[in-house]
Amino acid sequence: MVIRFKFLTFGVLLMQLVFGLSFCAQTEKPASESTLQAYFNQWVQQPNLTSASIGILVKNELGEIVLEHNSNTSLVPASTQKLLTTASALEQLGPKFRFETILAYKGELNEDGVLKGDLIIQAGGDPTLGSDRFGGIEALGKSWLSVLKANGIQSIAGKLLIENTVFPKYLTPRTWIWEDIGNYYGATPAGFSFHDNYYQMVLRSPNETGALCEVVKTTPTMDHLTFDCQVTAAANNSDNAYIFGGEGSELRYIKGTIPKGRSTFSIKGSMDNPELLAQKWLSNYFTQNGVEVVGNEFQAATTTTVFHSHKSPELSQMIQLTNKYSINLYAEHFALWLNENRGEKLTVELGAQSVKESIGKMGIETKGMFLVDGSGMSRFNAVTPNQIVELLRYMRAAENAEIFINSLSVAGESGTLRSMFSGSTAAGKIKAKSGYMERVRSYAGYIETLKGEKMTFCIIVNNYEGSAAETKYQIKKLLERIVAHTK
Repeated sequence: MVIRFKFLTFGVLLMQLVFGLSFCAQTEKPASESTLQAYFNQWVQQPNLTSASIGILVKNELGEIVLEHNSNTSLVPASTQKLLTTASALEQLGPKFRFETILAYKGELNEDGVLKGDLIIQAGGDPTLGSDRFGGIEALGKSWLSVLKANGIQSIAGKLLIENTVFPKYLTPRTWIWEDIGNYYGATPAGFSFHDNYYQMVLRSPNETGALCEVVKTTPTMDHLTFDCQVTAAANNSDNAYIFGGEGSELRYIKGTIPKGRSTFSIKGSMDNPELLAQKWLSNYFTQNGVEVVGNEFQAATTTTVFHSHKSPELSQMIQLTNKYSINLYAEHFALWLNENRGEKLTVELGAQSVKESIGKMGIETKGMFLVDGSGMSRFNAVTPNQIVELLRYMRAAENAEIFINSLSVAGESGTLRSMFSGSTAAGKIKAKSGYMERVRSYAGYIETLKGEKMTFCIIVNNYEGSAAETKYQIKKLLERIVAHTK
């Protein structure tokens, strides 16, 4: 690796000399631009990139092209696609938008505080209910328990029921791969989401390499699922365990490896039915803390009494988390909510179509843009670097520009770019969204060069050879070179 980059440095110097000599006779391009192009010409010839599909576009403040390569080619963007979704949500819903969950009851509440009927939770598409990012399920339970008592409800003779009319029960996108949907990052959106629609699984590994591990517990308790653990102990320190299982199935396979000799080792799985888990958990929590949910059957009352509206955090706060930490679940909820035709016929694909329509309303050409989800998890998604750069340029001048730009990771400082550019000359100079899946690396956002010039960029690399780490490093070096670019 060191030898290769020493060679590249020599190659760059040689190309600088060539361009320096030609500059005397040909002055159409600044020497600095030729140097950047020369660097890229060497960069793209690295062995692991020669068969890759690569799209790059860098523009300055005036909209002039600084660097371009296949910028109108449709490529798989991975999580940089969240830029499209979060920008659309900001533009269409506004930064102060909040999801709303309604607490109500059907039946009679007598003077003794006994609800002779059912407690109703009306789902409103909020992805943050019980999220650890906002206090967790204990904080949610405590808040709603306080609301019950404040409204005179001391016990519930009936059941706790969740009504969901905004999203279908099962929304797992058909184009998400099997390896993803059982794990936390593949959590399916739901009208009533709970604890980010994931559970934590604790495994125990023996000291013997290759021996089977065992499941110790899950939090929250997933007692409706059966786990078949085929994970083995390994000599390395890597988490290579994956949970397999889809919607409607009560069986989960856990495969792969975890480090040997661990009494506890945690991984995360996606919930297939957050409504069911929430009903059980909230009923138990209320009962254990002074408001018993008895669970008797009652004839459905004709009227519903609403007594509380629970509001999510503002969209601006959710978008900041979504872009900095690449939260797939939140992105999917935003895309779904952009489609006004909610209910049983709504699909993730229709949500994605609403995002595409929103991009078109910004005056951006959507030919060659193929969106099938809101998060970028599907390999069926495709966009061009030019489309992403034009979106970024639009948002830089939009009313919500500051909110959008501040939602991005900062090189060497925050989010997914924190460690990548630690100690780098580019630290603090790049604000961007990263994207990664197997054989896909992408980065898009804003650059301020060392000379103070502001640029907008998008880099997408599909089907590279070698390791993801190597390609990440190569993109890092290219971005550092762009940061060093001068007018």
